[in-house]
Amino acid sequence: MKYSAKTKPGMGDPYWYEWSVGQQYIIDMLNPDNNIKCVELQANVKLGLDDVVVTYEGGEKLFVQVKHTRSNNTLTFGDLVSIDNTSEDGSHRYSLLGELAQSWIAEKNNYQKTRYVCLQIENRE
Repeated sequence: MKYSAKTKPGMGDPYWYEWSVGQQYIIDMLNPDNNIKCVELQANVKLGLDDVVVTYEGGEKLFVQVKHTRSNNTLTFGDLVSIDNTSEDGSHRYSLLGELAQSWIAEKNNYQKTRYVCLQIENRE
């Protein structure tokens, strides 16, 4: 996937939510019993799988997608399944779950073993 200056994810705030999740895996990597080979923050894979990617010694990859909400807001089931039909370029739009599924379908055959986790972090300012 190619990124432009405008589309490259992970350039700072509010990505520290994702980075804090990734830091836990980096700390886990210090213990050789966890068999973690590397941890990537904002990996160059399909969006929806890119926040944290953990690669284990056996080749298994764990994709962690972190979703967070702004202060006094929640992530609801409706947020996951609603479709925004306001696409400017006329392309087909998917719900958040649909976009995550499309990314998974596109990437899953690139690796021998994969797991996928989606986390919600609520901002409590």
